[in-house]
Amino acid sequence: MKEPNGTNGNDARLLALEKREADIRAQITAARELKRKREAAFRKNLVAIIGGALLDADISPDLKSSIKQILAGAGLDERQIRALRQGGWL
Repeated sequence: MKEPNGTNGNDARLLALEKREADIRAQITAARELKRKREAAFRKNLVAIIGGALLDADISPDLKSSIKQILAGAGLDERQIRALRQGGWL
């Protein structure tokens, strides 16, 4: 039986689809956040590995000079700069 405004079960179907859309959008948001967290953890791990390797390596003066130049232009904050100076990297 048709409703007076000319709609039938379309309103219910539309509401169901809109709910599915909201659920899917929430899942997409959650998946993006998980991806962002995994990428951040991966980057943190790389930083630790590369940094540790540099600190433990016997680095040539030329390479150390290049690294110092990179660090000097890296836009670090004051605390980071102090730590690098204390460690002999700036």
